[in-house]
Amino acid sequence: MDNTNDVIELLDILYGMVTEAWGVPLGNDKCIIEREKAIEIINDIKANLPTSLAEAKRLVAARDEFIGNAKREAEALRKSAEEKARIMVEEQEIVRIAKERSAEMIASAESKSKELRRV
Repeated sequence: MDNTNDVIELLDILYGMVTEAWGVPLGNDKCIIEREKAIEIINDIKANLPTSLAEAKRLVAARDEFIGNAKREAEALRKSAEEKARIMVEEQEIVRIAKERSAEMIASAESKSKELRRV
């Protein structure tokens, strides 16, 4: 069993001790529990808690690293997509200009051809 489960189990035991303890006459909010047993459980919790906290910190750090990597990958993908889109737009512009020039050249050639036929 890992330390987190140990701490939770110990807290459950302590909770059970308090909820099942005998009440003090005329004191609804007071009860009688075994002091030594309660102190033992609290000491066990204190002993296990630093390990649980360290594990939690490690998990948070791993999560943060994962998120950071995912953000960097997403940014790289976005930049790559933007670059590809820019290239495609440039290629389309080049094709459009080439078609315009081609049409102009054909029109010019046809015009010259008509002039030559008249002569």
